[in-house]
Amino acid sequence: MFTHPTFSAIVTSDPVGVYVVPLLLALLGIGGIALGAWISARSALRSRLIDMNVEEAGREREFGTRAVAAVSELGIATLHVIEDLQRRGAELDAQTRPTTMAIPLSPALVAREEAATDKWRAVLAEAQFYTAGNLGDAFWSFDKQRERVVQAVNRSTSTSDLDVARVECDVWREHHARQLYRLLQVDKVRGRARVYHLAHERCLRSMTKKLTKDLQLEMEKGEQIVRAESSKEDRREKPATDE
Repeated sequence: MFTHPTFSAIVTSDPVGVYVVPLLLALLGIGGIALGAWISARSALRSRLIDMNVEEAGREREFGTRAVAAVSELGIATLHVIEDLQRRGAELDAQTRPTTMAIPLSPALVAREEAATDKWRAVLAEAQFYTAGNLGDAFWSFDKQRERVVQAVNRSTSTSDLDVARVECDVWREHHARQLYRLLQVDKVRGRARVYHLAHERCLRSMTKKLTKDLQLEMEKGEQIVRAESSKEDRREKPATDE
């Protein structure tokens, strides 16, 4: 009869491994939690920055829409007033009446032009808050040309004077208004670009530091302009003294 030998295995335990392995697992767990918290915080910061920029871009877009509507309406209303004056002046010429006489204005056209002017002034006031640089300059350039058109119309004493006013109006609508439209479109795209940039930017810390620096420089520049204008006004108001 054959018998099978009996095998016995002796298992020894490493006392260091008993404590190290669970400790490593615990550390990995803590590290994973910390990493997850960091990723969550980063995602929350990115989402908040995106939301802030989306809201800001939305407000800027609404302002741009109001500005375009005001510019377009004012240009059309003013043109209609000039065209009506030209038509009435031509009728006087055909009747061989002196064209230096006052030409009556259409009450409806005048009311429309005045309402459009009020809307434009409201938008121009908002532009003080929403615009700067080239866009801000374009708003003031448009308004200065508007004043030239109004002055040209008010000075008109003949049909030839009205022709000059019409030329000023065409320049106003075809150049100054279009420049304003283009810059508003650029500003709208800039707002969208900010949002897209935040969506793919990998190093938020570097980006926010750069934005902070840019904003600080912009604030300092604005303060310098304010101080310079204030100093200029102080010198103007200061009474001259005899030496």
